[in-house]
Amino acid sequence: MREKREKKSINAFDADIDGNFVEWKDEKQQDEYLDKIASQIGWIIIEFNRLEWQLTEVLKKYFCDDLPEVAAIYYNIISSNNFSQKTELLKDFYKIYGNGTKKCVFESDDELKEWDKQVDIIIGKLKSAAQTRNKYAHCFWHLTDEKKYVEFKTVIKHEDGLNKVLIRFDDKDLKEDYDLVEELQVELFNIDSKFNEAYTNT
Repeated sequence: MREKREKKSINAFDADIDGNFVEWKDEKQQDEYLDKIASQIGWIIIEFNRLEWQLTEVLKKYFCDDLPEVAAIYYNIISSNNFSQKTELLKDFYKIYGNGTKKCVFESDDELKEWDKQVDIIIGKLKSAAQTRNKYAHCFWHLTDEKKYVEFKTVIKHEDGLNKVLIRFDDKDLKEDYDLVEELQVELFNIDSKFNEAYTNT
């Protein structure tokens, strides 16, 4: 996922002054803008939730293939985890598998290194997707100013005190983030298909 470049921090107590906050002169224009982006933001979150469902199903496939009673416990534990915890669980499982008793499925050390690299890449993308989703889900969209900056979070730093972090999204951001989440669903499917083939054949 891409880091948002149009981002700034402003003093939390003098936010409107320090940030040159520009209120909408026409509330109707603000409503039209929010109507325009609401559907796009909604679809990004819908596709991210589909990605989380997919991740949960992958984990369930490996951890819940046991007696129904045991599987139910494992499934409940997995489902109770947040996206970050599920991502870490997948990484640990893939890594332990590759370096454990079934290491023999990798024909060479180079192949094992390549597998580790692929795992690191997909895990990094999953974590980044979660950060991007959080930006969309937790922004205070009703406070979007006329310059299209929207408040995302408040942070405190020793050097400059309490600040609000503002982000500006444009149409390109919305489209690219949607496409990236969709592409990540395919990437997760592909890497797990490769892993599952080795897992079930050894």
